[in-house]
Amino acid sequence: MSKMSRVIYKSEDYYVTIHYPVEVFNNVIVVAFDIIFGSYSEKGFGVDFCLANNIPIIFVSHKDETFFQGLSKKKLAEVLEPYLAEKDVVTYGSSLGGYAAIYYADALNARAFAISPRCSVDPGFKKVFPGDRFKVEFKHSEIKAEKCSKYHFFAYDPFNERDHFYLNNIITPSISCDYKILELPFTSHPSAPFLNNKVSILKSLALGFFGNKDIGELDFILPQEEQDLFYLGLDFNFLLQKAKKSFEKHDWEEAASYLYVPLLVQGNKNGDAVFILAYSLLKINRIKELREVYGLAKKEDYERPALAISIAEKYMANKEYTDAALVWNCIINIYSKFPSGVYVRLASAYVSVGEYMQAEKWLQHCLDLDSSFSPALDLIDRVKSLQAKKFLVRVNRVQKTNRLFHFESKFNGQIVRQRDLDALTLMAWSEIRKGENISFLVKNNEKIKCFKFETARPDVINHLMAKLKIAKEDLVERCGVRVTTNLRDGSKIGVLIDGEEQWTHEISLVPVVELVHGKDNWLFLANDHNRSVDQFSGKLLLGEKDKKKWEDYIKEVKVVSENFHTISVIANSKEKVLPDLYPYEKSSITITNQVEEIYSYFGLELVNPIVRNFNNKLAYYKTDTHWSDLGSFNAFSLCMEKLGYNVSFDRFFTFKSRQVIGDLGSKLTPPVSSEKMVYSLRSKLGAVTCVFNNKIKGTGNIKIYVNNDSFYNEKIVMFGGSSLDSGNFARYFSYFFARVVVVNLPGHIVMQIIEHEKPSHLILQTNERYLVAPGKIHSTMAESPICSKIRSMKESELKECAAYLQGDCFNEPFYRDFFLNLIESKF
Repeated sequence: MSKMSRVIYKSEDYYVTIHYPVEVFNNVIVVAFDIIFGSYSEKGFGVDFCLANNIPIIFVSHKDETFFQGLSKKKLAEVLEPYLAEKDVVTYGSSLGGYAAIYYADALNARAFAISPRCSVDPGFKKVFPGDRFKVEFKHSEIKAEKCSKYHFFAYDPFNERDHFYLNNIITPSISCDYKILELPFTSHPSAPFLNNKVSILKSLALGFFGNKDIGELDFILPQEEQDLFYLGLDFNFLLQKAKKSFEKHDWEEAASYLYVPLLVQGNKNGDAVFILAYSLLKINRIKELREVYGLAKKEDYERPALAISIAEKYMANKEYTDAALVWNCIINIYSKFPSGVYVRLASAYVSVGEYMQAEKWLQHCLDLDSSFSPALDLIDRVKSLQAKKFLVRVNRVQKTNRLFHFESKFNGQIVRQRDLDALTLMAWSEIRKGENISFLVKNNEKIKCFKFETARPDVINHLMAKLKIAKEDLVERCGVRVTTNLRDGSKIGVLIDGEEQWTHEISLVPVVELVHGKDNWLFLANDHNRSVDQFSGKLLLGEKDKKKWEDYIKEVKVVSENFHTISVIANSKEKVLPDLYPYEKSSITITNQVEEIYSYFGLELVNPIVRNFNNKLAYYKTDTHWSDLGSFNAFSLCMEKLGYNVSFDRFFTFKSRQVIGDLGSKLTPPVSSEKMVYSLRSKLGAVTCVFNNKIKGTGNIKIYVNNDSFYNEKIVMFGGSSLDSGNFARYFSYFFARVVVVNLPGHIVMQIIEHEKPSHLILQTNERYLVAPGKIHSTMAESPICSKIRSMKESELKECAAYLQGDCFNEPFYRDFFLNLIESKF
């Protein structure tokens, strides 16, 4: 309680009052300063606290947002001199009050206790943060602190950008006396409520400082190697419970404030705590600190993600798929052991928000760990089907704008795949007059993306000048825009003119049927780019020019085969293997016959597995375009014969049926499954390890398998398409050869790879429907379709590939360095 209070100074803007407690036990007196929204009153920050602890206090108040700029050091020292003589003076404040505590400390010969000190009208601060709204003129001189015989004490959040700048760039460089800093990560601005209300140590901290105790000796303080730096060292279980409550309230920054120091500074180990901190950092976009947390987690063996899984499933149930994906990602990055289903649930979340490439990436990772995991196999088929889904694009003009605007809808009336819709290049131009603010708009699922017109279009300027009879100097030359974004059914295109949205075009997507039903519920591909139906029926054959292209290609392949034992192999179209189930009549001559004839003419053999798989319903399956593991094995064993290995390879494998969806079954709603023959090993066949995978999806992917206990100490290089992986065709070779390099480039050959590997055998695989055009032989990887694939990839995908390749899991510098350099050149 206050024994006596007296106003000792009052002006139009400032109010200074001294308060004495009933009893005084020492020589300390506190001078406390008001917060930014000044109360202009006798009592405020710190008064009740000091009186309750028998400490005299002088409260310096000001009118709202005057920032103490009209109160000079000299004036305040004169006013307070009679009350501070022979006293141990402490200045005390938070935020603006913290700044004042430091600023006036040397004039009052005081020790400063400042929490989150900041003055937003300081020119040094405004130069870096010009957006602050305060317009008060800054009149103070520089901060100085030379007379302090002891030390100042500062507490702040080092991750608050403004506080960090002000303390480290304005305050500490200006003072020459000692100071000590208590860092309070993620406690925001100001940090006083955290100290007082959240962890209840402000009283002990302040009284310790007021009483001249060494801060570093307080039992809840963690001294660091830097003598002037400290953290809080509170009970971990107490903080974890606090963090869980904050987490439940979605107060992400507060949750992080409880756990950052215990985990990253003190080294406490707890999987739930790491998850809560990581997810909270994700939500507040602290990516650098998140990586620190993930780095620490990788050094531990956290195994029980029950809390995290329950939260992820709650998000999934509420259809909050973006948040669910964040949680699933945290689980993968933090825990060393978790159910394989986590990958599938993450992929499901990505599918729900249309992020098909991300879904495929994690499903493939899951299958790399367990190639027989059925939920992943089923979902990856559906994802691939969704990406391959085709739409007829229609662009409809719905209204005009009050400015000439042209949207270049070149894809209007075209059939486009879903994967292309995810990264479609849009171009437009607009009449923009000097002084106008016009932007290009794309609306998807009620979300609007805004792009600036930044491309110079002199052709458009000439057009506008002629049409509108307007002078060139009245027009903005950068009136064009070219952006890559995604489109969905119902997407809208428009412009933002001086804050007004004007929607000019609407996109409609009409699904294209991509399959045909055969007998006994067998499904076959239809309406594909290669015209499978027309190939089968003979409506599409090679013309003379096409044959000439094949002849030129095969001549080049023959040259390669003179140095490297080479065979070409077809992955047959399902309708060719099972013609009786197909609803169309087969022609007596097909493109396959034409290509085989050209190969034969040049003395090269085209291995056609139809001799092993014809009419064998187990070689394929009802709901997919690709062969089954059995059909693929039959092709493998035939290739091994052609390579000169006359061994009964079927003794190493057994086959059984498994229910799967497949890439055709996934096109139906609901998806349809069927029985697929899958392999398993009868006995161990060496230690096969994938020593390289560039993680590029589809074309451009390179995998390298090494078998340290192989049957044949030889290398194989394989070029081909999706059928290299489907049915485990390439995998079969890895069980018997020392090194197998698998390159996804359908029909293409890269001599640089062949010359680097110097393989014993070269296998060129292609899908039968791709025979409409021959492949190409490229001298280097840089000249091959690998580069065009890299150019088409999103920045986020490239960064993921780069991060993966920079890891310590590979020792293949030839491939690793090429892809890292290629990705780097993209930026």
